[in-house]
Amino acid sequence: MGNSCCRAAIPCEEAPSQVVHETAEASSSEVEDLLRELFRLHDLNNNGLLEIEELVQLNSKVALLHRGKDANLLAVKARYRELFKERLDPDGHPVKFETFRKYVIQVLDGIDRDPMAQEMMLEQFVAEAKSARAVFHAPSFASHADKAFLPHLSFHVNSFPRRSPDKMTSHDTRKPPSKDVKVKAALGGA
Repeated sequence: MGNSCCRAAIPCEEAPSQVVHETAEASSSEVEDLLRELFRLHDLNNNGLLEIEELVQLNSKVALLHRGKDANLLAVKARYRELFKERLDPDGHPVKFETFRKYVIQVLDGIDRDPMAQEMMLEQFVAEAKSARAVFHAPSFASHADKAFLPHLSFHVNSFPRRSPDKMTSHDTRKPPSKDVKVKAALGGA
């Protein structure tokens, strides 16, 4: 009996095309879900459309997360305004999900056409967008341009992924803090 392929329990020589097809379908569904989530995260005012300033502002936060105070925000903002007009709408009008989806698929295809690779890239884009949305509420990341979006952005403790001690994996090198440390931190002590 041959080796099992990928995530399937079907031996490779018995049904490789079936395994590839089933894996591609599962990945395709996950890619669609991730595309919708990425669009939702970019839609800072929750109106169901992506507007030029939403793309600009969210990606400015991503740049700050990546580069800190060394980020050239004027260049980032100019780049994303230009990108919006070149790839989404030449007049800068808000776009629907379908337009955004088509653009992101083109970007992904230009990097790697493998569905699993695209899924991983989208997972990274979604993680960055979630982090960027969360820092709208951090004073050190604040800008005047954020004000229009703040009423629509809620901040939740779960904005950043955390692992509970019981869900830590064997490759985690971090140890969960003891209850004493948590109590001291909550009380302002070290």
